[in-house]
Amino acid sequence: MKKILFINSCIREESRTFQIADYILKHIKEEHSLEVIDLNTLKLEAYNQKLFYNLFYLSMPNPFIEYAKKIKEADIVFIAAPFYDMGIPALLRVFFERCSLNGITFTDTGKTCTGLCNNTKMFFVTTRGMDISDGSTLEQATPYLKALCSLWGLKDFRYISAYNLDYLSSNEVNKRIKEASIKGSELFNSYLLD
Repeated sequence: MKKILFINSCIREESRTFQIADYILKHIKEEHSLEVIDLNTLKLEAYNQKLFYNLFYLSMPNPFIEYAKKIKEADIVFIAAPFYDMGIPALLRVFFERCSLNGITFTDTGKTCTGLCNNTKMFFVTTRGMDISDGSTLEQATPYLKALCSLWGLKDFRYISAYNLDYLSSNEVNKRIKEASIKGSELFNSYLLD
């Protein structure tokens, strides 16, 4: 049995990204442990001077320690996040910033950082309204997530996407979402076997 940590960063109720992720979650072939973190329900605040000072100098409790531990202990971190502002939604970026904790997700050796999430994999589902294909220099979500995997020591990163959805007919959009859902489900289930 694998531990799956699903991080939902979809803001809109009719999110096309969530449709794909939901399909994948409903078509997991075996019994696995699933925990959901819905970023819309968290009080996410980016580091600012006061927050940084309170956490690191006054040693105030950091609620994100538990989330960082969940990331480290998961077999697969499954992220659903639509394409926003050439990358990922700010909520997701802030969540990862707050979970990037020395001693939990990585360690500082004095010369470099080494990841501590060595048994964890990342699976990413996204949709793009714009006509920006996978691998385009305009698409900065996957490069960021790959870099984060490197920092945290995650052993593998895979993703599924659908794009150009804002400029197609509703039939074409539905077709692309269905194709991405089926392909994503196959990819995710093969990921569980690795």
